Amino acid sequence: MSKINIKAKNNSKSLLLEWVLFALMAGMLIASAYGVTRFNLLNNVNSGINGFVYLFVMLFDLLLYTCCILVHDDSSQKNNLFKIMIFLSFLSTFFGMAVTCFNGIFSMKNATVTAQVLNNSLLAVYWIVFWNYQKINYKRYNTEIIVDSIMTVYMALYIIFSVMNFFTPTLFSVYSSGILNYRADYFTITYLSIWYVIYIIYTFTRECDLKVKFTLASYVLFPMFLNVISFFLYNNKNFEFLYYPLTSLCFMLPLYLIYFNLHIEYSRRMLKQKQELTNAKINIMVSQIQPHFIYNSLTAIIDLIDKDTAKAKETIVEFSDYLRVNLNSLKEIKLVPFKKELEHIKTYLNFEQLRFDNISVEYDIETEDFLIPALTIQPLVENAVKHGVSKTGCGGKVCITTKKAENSTLITVSDNGVGFEQSDIKGGDHIGLNNVATRIKDMCGGTLKIESKKGEGTVVTVYLPDKGSEKQ
Repeated sequence: MSKINIKAKNNSKSLLLEWVLFALMAGMLIASAYGVTRFNLLNNVNSGINGFVYLFVMLFDLLLYTCCILVHDDSSQKNNLFKIMIFLSFLSTFFGMAVTCFNGIFSMKNATVTAQVLNNSLLAVYWIVFWNYQKINYKRYNTEIIVDSIMTVYMALYIIFSVMNFFTPTLFSVYSSGILNYRADYFTITYLSIWYVIYIIYTFTRECDLKVKFTLASYVLFPMFLNVISFFLYNNKNFEFLYYPLTSLCFMLPLYLIYFNLHIEYSRRMLKQKQELTNAKINIMVSQIQPHFIYNSLTAIIDLIDKDTAKAKETIVEFSDYLRVNLNSLKEIKLVPFKKELEHIKTYLNFEQLRFDNISVEYDIETEDFLIPALTIQPLVENAVKHGVSKTGCGGKVCITTKKAENSTLITVSDNGVGFEQSDIKGGDHIGLNNVATRIKDMCGGTLKIESKKGEGTVVTVYLPDKGSEKQ
């Protein structure tokens, strides 16, 4: 119980942090909108367009971040990295907006340099986070570590080149008048384009759908397209003002492509799998409450009414409890005490003994202090009756035993019925054996072993490791 509480507290802290970051982003957006008017950006066409593009990117980053908070449709690690990408995109855009506000103001020269360095550095960190995001979600190759190294070196150098601008013009320069001069020239274009080409080749050789490849590649396709334009227009003063706002836009648009093409698609797929799981659980329930069993049990109760009214009333109550347990098992996703499962088995066998008075049951319960998936042993007992002793014509015996072994618990259901060949376990001939084996393996790491010989009977053994079946 304490673990659950700790997890709930961690989730609450995580959600609180997300909303704090949301409030911070909202405040920065409002401050940016104020800056547009405070620094009279609207009085100049180029600066006004710049400011509008930046505000547009920040607003849509904030909207996407809000969607990620409200709609938890993915694994926590994947979703958290995606939120960090949005936050970094927002911060980078904010400092890009600050550069636009400070540009041309002599007294703000140092602030302009600082804002631009932060803008560039955040974009480099953004790339590192994005690289880790796509690595954990899509199959890796043996060459991944090589590309990891190339990417890390590239982004580290980009941060170093950016920081060097405090001392000497590298990626940009600020004139004595306070005006920022971007270097959208051969150096910056060539430097970034080499990384873009490496990345896009690597992305399109990944083992994933073409839709996923194009979505991931959009992170370089948009900037590459912008760089091609820059190659021809880098001397154009009007375009020079737009280059960095458009860069922010190039990193915002892929976020939406990833969200709608990958995250929403993942959510739909999970919903479909959840529906399939629900249908599988319904099939389990139906397999455990066979119509013929209900009919035969009710017939036996009717016969019992004339013979022993008190016993009939008691049997009706037991039958009601039996059905309730089966129905509740549809919702059961946790392990249950074996003692509870054993009581259910005994109820089932009581009904069968009403119909077959030549069936005997033997219990050898050495231990019952362990957990097990609901309705996993009862189907084995039902198989022993239905496909074993009831087909002999003269009855037989069903034995249920439990015992401790080294680091495990053994549960055995055996009968001296007609037996069967291993190849006979197919279709619905033997109720839920594959299903039982799967649930035991998935829920507590156990295994199921079947041994049978025609004319002699069947032994089914369940091995439960202590670490998966310990009482909590």
